[in-house]
Amino acid sequence: MNNTLRLSIMSLLFLISCSQEGIKKTPPKKQTTLKYANYFSIHKHANYKKIVIHSPWGSATDYATYYLVSKKVKISTEIPQNSTIIRTPINNIAILATPHLGLLKKLNAQKYITGIGEAQYIYDNNIKTAVAQNKIKELGAAYSLNIELLLSLKPDLLFATGSQTINDNLKQASDFGIPIVYTIDWMEQTPLARAEWLKFVACFTEQEILADSLFNEIEDRYLSTVEKLKNIKKKPSVLVGQEWKGVWNTPGGNSYFSKFLKDAGADYYWFSDNSTGSLALSFEEVFDKQSTATLWLNPGQINTMEQLIGSDERLTHFNAVQNKQVYGYFKQVNNDGANAYWENGGVNPHLILSDLIKILHPELLPEYELYYYRKLE
Repeated sequence: MNNTLRLSIMSLLFLISCSQEGIKKTPPKKQTTLKYANYFSIHKHANYKKIVIHSPWGSATDYATYYLVSKKVKISTEIPQNSTIIRTPINNIAILATPHLGLLKKLNAQKYITGIGEAQYIYDNNIKTAVAQNKIKELGAAYSLNIELLLSLKPDLLFATGSQTINDNLKQASDFGIPIVYTIDWMEQTPLARAEWLKFVACFTEQEILADSLFNEIEDRYLSTVEKLKNIKKKPSVLVGQEWKGVWNTPGGNSYFSKFLKDAGADYYWFSDNSTGSLALSFEEVFDKQSTATLWLNPGQINTMEQLIGSDERLTHFNAVQNKQVYGYFKQVNNDGANAYWENGGVNPHLILSDLIKILHPELLPEYELYYYRKLE
């Protein structure tokens, strides 16, 4: 082999080697593993994150997709045109629902909120004060959203609750350039799945490590509390929900709250049902199946046994009413009727579970005091 040919081959091998070395240096895309949540996924790329919200309503297409790009880097040319791009970390946030406040507060990111939905539903006293002092602007509900005020805040994004049909006001805000980030945590069917949406919000505030740590703690506390029930022999029967305008709404057998009941060691008549939402039953059907239940949970916004019986005298025939074993999730309710259960219960499933176990099996948690629930007086 002459020298010219040898040099040509060596040059070619060198170029191939360099090309392969260059490929090795390019980080592959990676999907973050979620343990429980079904309706979002996180895909990490070299210079951006792709967050996908999956539709829980049987749609063949994804509900929404967001591309998160650090403010420290240029926007990648890999991101498709007309995509929703959000520069992170966000530090100017508008929200419409109080569960968003619960998620942000868990991350200590509530300080970035500049606009919020209807103030009467806010439980957090510091946020209520900030709204009263006009430091945080009240934007109204999604169906009555103050678009002009929202635009004046120039938020990095607006957190809104996703639904099967997107509100026209939210579409209008999006048309004006405000990124609308939808959360569908309320459609998840287990407590830990809902709590894992903490990781979703953390992507936007660049607090993923903190979110992982917080969620692991929530998960550990939840599962260790469930473990306390492994040797129970008796499961108290429970009645759940209330009648409203002739319909008694109670959780379906595969619903979010039914999962709480199973984990808390309850005997619930409708566990055999496969529904993931609520069951709409008649008073007569509930009475026929559950009048002998030992306990009654979630009877609505009723504070005393007198109010309960006054609403319908037929309730006096329920065993739980006769024995005064009725509990509601309104221990923490302010003067406006705002309830901590709805604001931050989603990120505190271990506390809700502990409340239920304390009610159902008080001997297992002798030192524990109810956090969200209280017994009707």
